[in-house]
Amino acid sequence: MGRRVKISANRNPYERALGFAWDTFAAHLAGAEGSLLCVVSWQPLGAAAASALEKSAPALGYGPKGCTYLVVQADGALAPTEATRLGEQDLRMALEALDPAALVVTDAQAAALVSRAYGCEVPTNAASRVLGRPCAAFIRMENLLETPEDKQKMWALLKHVRLGG
Repeated sequence: MGRRVKISANRNPYERALGFAWDTFAAHLAGAEGSLLCVVSWQPLGAAAASALEKSAPALGYGPKGCTYLVVQADGALAPTEATRLGEQDLRMALEALDPAALVVTDAQAAALVSRAYGCEVPTNAASRVLGRPCAAFIRMENLLETPEDKQKMWALLKHVRLGG
């Protein structure tokens, strides 16, 4: 971390917090800046899973902007270490600065970290709330792209994070 973030006095507080998140956690963020739907995963999602989420976002009420992806293990880290991984405090700081309306947690490792960061249970393959935000958490979302029945299960759980629903 250790970088100083320049904050324009002309931006509103939400934009400043969002800028802070993207500046500070750039190695862990991808996708749409300012999306109201944040996808948390331990490692970067495969193309099929990311595409499924991008296609689901408008149907869930999040518009064409897509998703913001917060990856616990820094993208591009050749040998994962504690230094390239978000800890509980940094994960919570990043999520609070992003301030999404809802969370999708794609795997059990990420769900366990979110649970510890927020001091609440984030059960996998279930819907819950994290600090008031609707959350859909999976054991391994990418496994639910293999059959039509699995895709239906994924969609049923994603509907719990529908905006305004």
